[in-house]
Amino acid sequence: MVGHDVVVSWVLYALRLTMGLDEVRRTILRKEIKDNRVVEIGRTFGMDDTEADLLGYLDTIVNKRRKRYVLFTAMNMPDKDMQTHYQAFVVDHKNKTLHMIDPARKPKGQQGIYGAHISENTIAPFFRAHGFSVVWTRTSHPCQTSLHDVFCQTWSLILQIHLVNHLMTPSSDKDIIIPIPTNQMARYGILVDFYKHCVSDIKGICDEVTTEYSDIILHNPDIYGGSTNKKHRATIRSSLLHINPCDIVRDMTAKDMLP
Repeated sequence: MVGHDVVVSWVLYALRLTMGLDEVRRTILRKEIKDNRVVEIGRTFGMDDTEADLLGYLDTIVNKRRKRYVLFTAMNMPDKDMQTHYQAFVVDHKNKTLHMIDPARKPKGQQGIYGAHISENTIAPFFRAHGFSVVWTRTSHPCQTSLHDVFCQTWSLILQIHLVNHLMTPSSDKDIIIPIPTNQMARYGILVDFYKHCVSDIKGICDEVTTEYSDIILHNPDIYGGSTNKKHRATIRSSLLHINPCDIVRDMTAKDMLP
């Protein structure tokens, strides 16, 4: 048998991979955004994309406007530290403003535990050169304050949903500060609730998590914990493959997020 903590760790890994997928993010955004008539749900730029790909896409945003708001996501290009940190963006064509979202950023705008390199070095300069104002989305507390919190792909999505729904509310104060708890367990509670909602209430997400989880168990040698015994390895693999990752997510608590 495989211990609960080990199972949870691989399910969380599968969740992280799933939440970084372009089509998964589009599916969640379509479900969670209040009015898709004024929002274009754009791309997520990941490991297989180049800076040239991103710049070409940004060019279409500024020159081929279709809806008032455009949402997209990009992660840092892999560097020597492999800080592939996800950042999300909301383009407001009416006010010619780019809203940038960095889940690690501090309340007063200082860089957090991860650098927002793709925002600062590529995306912000591009939009400024095309006459857009560029603003950082503020939170009351950073979502990520520990290097153990590697859920930037999920945090960026949560903040993007919160921000665009706020911007579309006619009577809202546009200078929003998104409330984020100071307590780590409370923040993990937000993540757990979001994961439960996604796998239970949004069609197709559980299937994607299951696909990612199965692929990990079948192909990632780290699941064996260093064991070289073929029989033992087969038992571990079989035990993990019999797990339904979505059931694990539905029973998960904030404590399960702890490293």
